[in-house]
Amino acid sequence: MKPAPGLTGLMLLLASMAIAAAGLSDFLGVWHGRVIEIPLPGKVGKRYAVTIEILPGSISVDYPELGCGGTLQPVRHRGDRLGLRDALNYGLERCEGNGRTELQLIDGDQLAYRWFDARGRLRAKGRLQRQRQLLVRHWKETERGRGT
Repeated sequence: MKPAPGLTGLMLLLASMAIAAAGLSDFLGVWHGRVIEIPLPGKVGKRYAVTIEILPGSISVDYPELGCGGTLQPVRHRGDRLGLRDALNYGLERCEGNGRTELQLIDGDQLAYRWFDARGRLRAKGRLQRQRQLLVRHWKETERGRGT
């Protein structure tokens, strides 16, 4: 059953307000880059692409060269740093799950990316560039624009 059109709009507005209130609006957008794997002893590391899409109410990750991805759940936000828990939902046989991703804003269009395995070991790092920025305006700004 589909939610009523007004309800969908309200849900998006509330999610946008929650992200803006939490200060996460600087992270909104589509981020892409190549990272380097930090191998375990006796293994060979490789470079691979990462795309993270941060929208109001959802965060997804895709590792196209590895054939896996899923969602990321925010667990911590402090200033320019965002901590996320991995919830991969496809390609699980090709990627290690139960990890943690940390993002840090370097400037308006660049993030430092670090991925830690379930044991807390740093296993990948790199830089992601913003491909598309999404802007969230506070509802009062929208109302002001309408002359109310």
